[in-house]
Amino acid sequence: MKTNKTSPSASSAKATAPAVAKVPSPTRPAAAATVSEPAVLIPPQPHYDAGLSYDTPGLHYAVDETGLPVNDKAKIKLNLSNRTDDDLVPFCQAIITAMAGNANFPTPLPTALVFDAAVADFAAKLQVQRLAKAAALQATNEKNTARALLTELLRSRANYVQTESNGNSAIIMSAAMPLRATPSPVGQLQPPSNLRIDLNGVAGVMILMWDRVAYARSYVVQCADASTSQRVWSPVKTANDRKLILDNMEIGKMYAFRVATIGGSNGQSQWCPEALRMAA
Repeated sequence: MKTNKTSPSASSAKATAPAVAKVPSPTRPAAAATVSEPAVLIPPQPHYDAGLSYDTPGLHYAVDETGLPVNDKAKIKLNLSNRTDDDLVPFCQAIITAMAGNANFPTPLPTALVFDAAVADFAAKLQVQRLAKAAALQATNEKNTARALLTELLRSRANYVQTESNGNSAIIMSAAMPLRATPSPVGQLQPPSNLRIDLNGVAGVMILMWDRVAYARSYVVQCADASTSQRVWSPVKTANDRKLILDNMEIGKMYAFRVATIGGSNGQSQWCPEALRMAA
């Protein structure tokens, strides 16, 4: 059996081989300590109400302000044209109360001193006007009562002068009383014009109308059978107005009508031109 033998020289070399020195691993440099930057001081910022124009450099809200409220498109409605004097004072007083100490409006314009004084002044003037109005109403009532009494006495005095003067114009005028105008004669009146006859759809009804004549006391109306050329006129009615309604007229018959004016110096005017219409 073969045995592996190690040569003496090999064993000696292995035993006497020097140990290799272990090189330490390079160490990482320690992290640098964090250095805090010095605080930056922000100078005071100009405000929108500091008397600056809108394009002044650096003009904006201060960094500690929240800015304007959110705009939700709301608009103020004062409705001043519909507010009465009595309503205006409590309306303004409610605004004064609501804005006093209101953080939303720290510097109101106009100032509270000016606005409050204006409201108080108007309220005082309104009270003076109310008292004056009440006094004026009382004075008006007293004046009307005095006028009614004076009017009654003046009529009594005029009746006395009229009786004592016996209608003599010179004596009446000596009492400083004016005379009535002497009525002028009317003269002859003209006959009515534009005589027309209408139907209203009711069987046997005819409506006569004509133009008014000045100074006429009344109008006289006549009718005749118009189925022939011969006219036999008969009185229908005397009307005080310029309209006359006739009923129970014979349906299918042709009628002729004429009108004259009553009044004036001639008593009655000439007849107007006749108008024809068939009753229906």
